[in-house]
Amino acid sequence: GVETGVQYARLLKVAYNKVKEANPEAKVVGFAQAGVSNSFMDYMAQEDPNIFTYMDLASFHEYCKGKPPENSTYTGIVTYCAEKLHNRCGQNMDIWLTEMGLSENEIGITEKEAAQYGVRSVLWNDAEKLYKNIFYYTWINESGAEGYREANFGLLNQDYSAKKGYVA
Repeated sequence: GVETGVQYARLLKVAYNKVKEANPEAKVVGFAQAGVSNSFMDYMAQEDPNIFTYMDLASFHEYCKGKPPENSTYTGIVTYCAEKLHNRCGQNMDIWLTEMGLSENEIGITEKEAAQYGVRSVLWNDAEKLYKNIFYYTWINESGAEGYREANFGLLNQDYSAKKGYVA
């Protein structure tokens, strides 16, 4: 909503200035949005038309949701969001995909497919040059939650053994 965008803009400005004061070389990451909301960015700009200069890079979260990346809405969404962020923040601003990955607990997806889709997502991004860096959602599966989707995006099992996605 309006308040959230305005509040975020206020927080971003204070945080950016404090971070740069403490370490001018530090990078301030803006957004970390799951989906890019034009209205949220509009509300930020209402607070300060130059708000996007208070971040060194923008971040975004997106998942294939159990489908092959090239056959799902994934490629369309990440392309759309990269374009929106570049239009708003400037073509020179790096964008990081700060959450991605697949859970073998997605309906109808095996651990092998999760590994294949993860690799194909990264390769597709490299070919399109949309995101400067890509980060998997989590490193290790959550202990005691084997059947829960959110707990199984890790590249390692709870005993630290490698899952197929790690090897891939």
